Amino acid sequence: MAVLPAEFVRLERRYLVRRALAIARGAIPGWRETPFTCAYLALLGIGAFTLSVIDGHTRLLVLYGSSTDVQHLSTRPFYVLLTSALWVDSIREYIAVAVVLGLAAAALERRIGTRWVLAIFASGHVGATLLTEGAVAIGVHSGALPSSALSRIDVGVSYGLAATIGALIGFLPTKARAVALVGAWIYLGLPLLLDRDMTSWGHVVAAVIGVAWWPMLARLELTQARRTLARGALAENLRLGMMGSWRWASRWVEPRLPASSWLPRRRSMTRTSRAA
Repeated sequence: MAVLPAEFVRLERRYLVRRALAIARGAIPGWRETPFTCAYLALLGIGAFTLSVIDGHTRLLVLYGSSTDVQHLSTRPFYVLLTSALWVDSIREYIAVAVVLGLAAAALERRIGTRWVLAIFASGHVGATLLTEGAVAIGVHSGALPSSALSRIDVGVSYGLAATIGALIGFLPTKARAVALVGAWIYLGLPLLLDRDMTSWGHVVAAVIGVAWWPMLARLELTQARRTLARGALAENLRLGMMGSWRWASRWVEPRLPASSWLPRRRSMTRTSRAA
């Protein structure tokens, strides 16, 4: 039965909808494929909800206790470096962070694995924090900054997010990579022209750290490709070897042919006389 034009259009729309849903499901983080992204977004959601229900004084104490300022970094660095990345200011900010971080971290985690995206995020968060707070300590020691800068509240996920996006840009095609890189530098560099605070510098430093991962990620991609090819070659060799063994073993069950069929027959050239 021939397909009518209207019916064909309906089938095509149904196919496009299913294709769009499949792409959307692939972009949404899943626990099996992206455990780091899912767990981290869950922790951020708990932190955002906690800050939204407590009073202002308690909220300030909680944020200050997790702040990666110079004083806390000199007394309990590991604790504040870990807990400072668990807070966002509000539910609205959490939604924005969840969308951007969910897409960027999930895409990167699917591409290179959980431990590598965790290493990139941690390197941006820790590296940018130590560099900016080190600059604050130097500024206070030299008299360029007031002593109150040593205890300023510094929490958030922006440094790790900037490093993750910087690393993810490296997997884009050449033209798209150049456009995305220019756009990222413009977006992160404009605050430096308006207000040269340490947080804006930290975003730029974190993005540079993410870009610095590009050579390592390229080698990682090459290693994974070689392993995939090696596994494919091994499987092919095993398949051919099993087939060869089967052919070799099958010869033992073939019917035995007479010797004259496979031994070379030598024909005598001398004429023999037939008896009368």
